Amino acid sequence: MKKLLFYLCCLLFLGALSYFFFYYPVPPDNQQSYYADFLPEDTVALVSLYGMKDIAENFPRTSLGHFFSQPNMHEMMRELGATDEDLYTYDAFYQSIADMMTSPLLTHIFGDDAIITLFPPDVERLEEDPEQEVKNALLVFATSSTAGSISTLASIALKSVTNIRISGLKMTRIILNEEEEGIEKEGVGEEVIYGYDDQGIIMLAYDPERIVAAVQHKAGKDNLRHTDPFLATEAFWQEEAQKHIYVRLYCNMPLLEEFFAALPQQKSQERATRPRSLRKFAGVEGMGGMVIEEQGKLRLRIQGKIDNKLLPKVFPKVLSHGSLEEVTLPLLREDTLFHYRIADFDKAFVRGFLSLAKAKSQYKELKKTVQKNIGFSLDKLLEAVGPHAGVSVQGLVNAGIFPLPKTVFAFQVQDKKAAGRALRKVRDAMKKQGLYEDYEKIQGQRLYYWSMMPIEATHLAIALTDTMLYIANGESQLRALLAEKADPEALTEKMVKELGTIAGACVRKANVSAFLLRPRKLADHIAPVVGWLTDMTLASQAGSGKKTQKEVLALLRSVDGIAGCSERTATDFKGELIIQHEP
Repeated sequence: MKKLLFYLCCLLFLGALSYFFFYYPVPPDNQQSYYADFLPEDTVALVSLYGMKDIAENFPRTSLGHFFSQPNMHEMMRELGATDEDLYTYDAFYQSIADMMTSPLLTHIFGDDAIITLFPPDVERLEEDPEQEVKNALLVFATSSTAGSISTLASIALKSVTNIRISGLKMTRIILNEEEEGIEKEGVGEEVIYGYDDQGIIMLAYDPERIVAAVQHKAGKDNLRHTDPFLATEAFWQEEAQKHIYVRLYCNMPLLEEFFAALPQQKSQERATRPRSLRKFAGVEGMGGMVIEEQGKLRLRIQGKIDNKLLPKVFPKVLSHGSLEEVTLPLLREDTLFHYRIADFDKAFVRGFLSLAKAKSQYKELKKTVQKNIGFSLDKLLEAVGPHAGVSVQGLVNAGIFPLPKTVFAFQVQDKKAAGRALRKVRDAMKKQGLYEDYEKIQGQRLYYWSMMPIEATHLAIALTDTMLYIANGESQLRALLAEKADPEALTEKMVKELGTIAGACVRKANVSAFLLRPRKLADHIAPVVGWLTDMTLASQAGSGKKTQKEVLALLRSVDGIAGCSERTATDFKGELIIQHEP
């Protein structure tokens, strides 16, 4: 057991995955935020985990646990051409996690819960030694179901455990890597953590001063419990207090963004990636999250209060363009394999798919390509359509050489005249390429389509209405869409019944973004062609790929649906991820 706090982060990852793929016994009812008394007002983030013993006991029996088991992974990796060294590397990682999860120290200390917290790091030290300073910024809390001092518990697994007094506090000094090669004398290359027991509340830290400060915060009132962002997060947690809560999360978003911005990066692309990853939460102050179980679904909920002074300009625009469901909800059907819609489709969204380092130049090249091939300005097109847009995949069609997804794109129309000019330019471009144009008139709307190949899924189809621009591969999809009178205010009764009221409400009401993925249905669609794809892609490998094919399909079939949504109001940001897994 070499790097305890690093492995705790791995535990968080495996624990989160396990929550999403299996039920385990209800965690102990020990979810009081006692740790808030010990933490400073500027705590960056914290994660609370409950029922950790059950993770180690139940994870191997889940679909995900089976997939990542050593014997199973060995067979799949060898089919993909893995070497003995690759297998050894995987085994070492897997065993390190298993050892950590089953170690006597963790079993005793983290029998009930564990809280991993991140303090604001020192910026100068972060630049000099980022790895060590991030470690020094961590403080872990736990309550143990087993009586005994921290030194007694630690000595069960380790020999180098000594008692030490720092700033008047009796702590336990634990050397984690005492048996590592290359450590010739004490203090050289040691991996040391410090432990402290405050009336049954155990604290672990790389930097003992974190523990000293925590005890001081508890004695005073300058702690996290009295801050507005944390009070709002606690109120959010109480919404699900009577349900089975497995994980709780708190983040001070401005401080978290400052933390990532302060991390030294080697590459300009990485430097640009971190701030961008948090831009969706610009204007959000404290953000709370939790993983709960309800009605056979596992739900990850997040919510944060908005500071309107920091709110990006895009969001007032998002909220002022009407209901997102009205323009894209008709794309969501009972046979939908994948559905995604957003309320901020614009130039910035398109540039987000380009290289971070060369987005500006690549966007210019994209504009030139569109102008050359279609004869219309990309900027004008993006001004004419959006900001609401969506896409749905309704199935897969065997096109002979490869399967094609039956896909429909939908864009809200802001300027119908400009959108009409763009459509005429497309029609002219198709004519110049020698493609014959067909059209139909449905409910007063014109549907245009061009045949690329005999199979309908290769046909380009476009329809422009007063409010929407539709693009699809296959005219029958748009024909049905234009002919029906869908109710944009609600999902069909069958769809609600299939998704459940929780997931159905999530997908229907989102005003910023929403998505739906049906892994089990997707597995049924790809199963007939996956053998051919496996034979083609793994033709040069040593194995047939049949084992990998079988296991991937089994993993997909273990999850019925994954739904996600996000919405904003003038005062709040909300998001949710819902996973319906196998019974």
